[in-house]
Amino acid sequence: MSVPTIFDLCQPRQDVLAGTASDADFAADLSHVVRGSGGPAEYADPARFFANTYPTRGLKNLLANVCSRLGGGSAVSAIFRLDTSFGGGKTHGLIALVHAARGMRGVAGPEEFIDPAVLPPGDVRIAAFDGENADPANGRRMGGGVLAYTPWGEIAYA
Repeated sequence: MSVPTIFDLCQPRQDVLAGTASDADFAADLSHVVRGSGGPAEYADPARFFANTYPTRGLKNLLANVCSRLGGGSAVSAIFRLDTSFGGGKTHGLIALVHAARGMRGVAGPEEFIDPAVLPPGDVRIAAFDGENADPANGRRMGGGVLAYTPWGEIAYA
């Protein structure tokens, strides 16, 4: 008896099969999702994001712990360390948290990822620092003439 290969068990997405997927389609940018502007729809649109995301145990635990904490119904730590190697899903997890904090609007079957009763009941203000886009030497324009030079400046602006 032979064990099936991954190629026997998995069907690639149509854009992969057609050769139309580009590297940019897989370049997640947390700042785009937090701001709600720009970036690939695969990450910006909650329905599309979760349709293309597998609900791993780690992701489900992260969503449950953070959303429980946001809703005041959990005594879990307020600080979480996302400890994975490069390409291990840290940004993907953070994007999932942004969408969950915003209520996972339009997501088909959110219970696959989290108990809907644990989702925050109201609006959650999200402040995030994305070091990829920071510019400590020249500052980063935040809007309204504000220039942020530090992570704390960017978070305070949010």
